[in-house]
Amino acid sequence: MTTTPLGGLVISFVSGATLTASQLNAIQYGKMDVSNGQALCPIFTAQDAVTDAVRIRNTAAGTKRTSISYNDDWYWGTDQPGNGDGGYYVYHKATNNLPIKWTGDDQCIIQWSQSQSLTSNAYAGVGGAMQINAYYGRSAPMAGSSATFSVISNVYDVKALPDGTNSEISCVYTYLQPFSSHSQKNIHLIGYDNHLITNITADPTQRPSVQLGMSYLMTPLAAGSELMDGNGQGSFIFSACNRPLSADEITYYGGDPSTGRTYPVTAMYVACGFSGSPAVVDGSYGNADYGAMYAYLAGGGGGSVYNSTQRSRFKVCFGAYDWTDFGIYIGPPTGASSTGGYQVGIQNGYLTVLGGQPYDDSGVMLSILPDQRGTKTHAASMRAAMQIGNQWLIGRDWAMAGGTDLFVAPAGASSPVLQLDTAKIGLFGVTPVTRPGVTALPSSPALSDVVTTLSSLLSGLSALGAVTVH
Repeated sequence: MTTTPLGGLVISFVSGATLTASQLNAIQYGKMDVSNGQALCPIFTAQDAVTDAVRIRNTAAGTKRTSISYNDDWYWGTDQPGNGDGGYYVYHKATNNLPIKWTGDDQCIIQWSQSQSLTSNAYAGVGGAMQINAYYGRSAPMAGSSATFSVISNVYDVKALPDGTNSEISCVYTYLQPFSSHSQKNIHLIGYDNHLITNITADPTQRPSVQLGMSYLMTPLAAGSELMDGNGQGSFIFSACNRPLSADEITYYGGDPSTGRTYPVTAMYVACGFSGSPAVVDGSYGNADYGAMYAYLAGGGGGSVYNSTQRSRFKVCFGAYDWTDFGIYIGPPTGASSTGGYQVGIQNGYLTVLGGQPYDDSGVMLSILPDQRGTKTHAASMRAAMQIGNQWLIGRDWAMAGGTDLFVAPAGASSPVLQLDTAKIGLFGVTPVTRPGVTALPSSPALSDVVTTLSSLLSGLSALGAVTVH
């Protein structure tokens, strides 16, 4: 045992030497007048690469409890419960909490208790169990790839159990669980909250080369990964599910298994938002800009740092199954078309095949064009029409006055070439009339009889608009 020129105590150990607790206490509380009558921090050194500089032991039976105290407030030690569990812990006396604990099998558990109650603005932060701050290029420009938080799970041998259950291994597993036995008011429950904010620049050349709010790369290497059969349940890069809970799960959350149940969510997936200046507070405002050029985009080239420009390939781009009311529902637009033209619910430049379910015993519906009520300029309109190419229009209610007629007209024409109503027909702009009658010829007609029949025939065709009599 020696002292440094500054008065520090130096204890050098030979191989195999130990320091008892009583000796350590003697060093801690001993007074050494080596520098202004004060004892400085002891320095413990080992003389080889395998010997401990300091070793703390508890020789009591049934426990491995040891600890180092900092100002009688923070404690680092082993076996916090004192039962020989082999764990390692950090204890904060002021909050009576174990912020960090390692179990005997090396699991790391972080615990945090929050009881702060704000008096206004519940959006203000009150802290979190863990915060990681990373500073890229703060002291000097940097170049390279990095992750503020990285999780790598390496899977080796996993055996099958005789009961047929599957082992589930997840890189990240989260659980947000409010308990029904307690009160939660004015609360937003967010299972995963991710924010990405780019640099502010009006120069498009200074924007990030790619911006991804969330990125997944999945590379199935097992044949048949796309199949849903007896060997597997398929492969999905993103999965959203809602399901009933078991009776035990409802009890765990403080509910009654006899009445507790789950309910539908509003939507499994929602795309929403708009862009613009701080003065824009709603996407319906005239100065609002698009939240996205596509709310949903499949393929088209790019979309990932792993597929920056290449075209994609899908067998079916969108599949809709298991629905009850609508396979696809398109609601009203927000604002006018950016081109000033028609607002199109579905734009399809390729073959469309329409199928239908039996409507009744009389036939099958392939497609329905519903009544469009309450337009801006024609409040009584029941107009529903389909345009074929740039030439023909087929629809209902030509006059847009609530009529029940069916019409066929050239696109942009002032009158239809065919108009049908209940037991009525009109051609070439003539208002539909009841089917006209024709005078029948007698069994031995005279010339006058023929003239009469032809006259009635021409009269009927003229009433329909089929001919013009000169």
